[in-house]
Amino acid sequence: MDVRSNSDRKKGAGMSIEQEACVANCSLFGTGGCSGNVIKNSIAAGCVYAGWVQPGHKCDGPNTNFINNVAHSSDQMGAYFFPDPADSSQNSCVEFSDFKAYHVLEQGAIAYWKTPEIRFKNMSFIDNIMGITTMGGMESDKIVLKQENIHIHGEVEEYPDICPDYR
Repeated sequence: MDVRSNSDRKKGAGMSIEQEACVANCSLFGTGGCSGNVIKNSIAAGCVYAGWVQPGHKCDGPNTNFINNVAHSSDQMGAYFFPDPADSSQNSCVEFSDFKAYHVLEQGAIAYWKTPEIRFKNMSFIDNIMGITTMGGMESDKIVLKQENIHIHGEVEEYPDICPDYR
């Protein structure tokens, strides 16, 4: 795994569900406490929550922080994406790109945030129960959700019965 940090991390309270991700990048330290990390050409597999919990990058800018990564065989999702708290431009538009997920039990990727514009670009999802979920986490008549060059293969039509019956 190629992980580099150019910043000093500040300790802060994190959400326990994020700690069940294989890699929770900059999500446990609060706002502005983490920046400059680069993760590329890496695989997260067999994760309890998500393969990756990962910040995005500027819209229309280069992806310099999360490049060509893969998640597979996670119990919930391949990646949970969120705006980078160290980049205030992502409060109005955030982009996530160059990612692949296969054989995860829920979404290959999800983004749900209070950002008026959310973009997914250059991603592939194979044999996941749900392909991709992009949602605006706010009420507005001007929410924009964009998906460009997204490939979904082998998505199932209904949920399998993976929960035991309790009586």
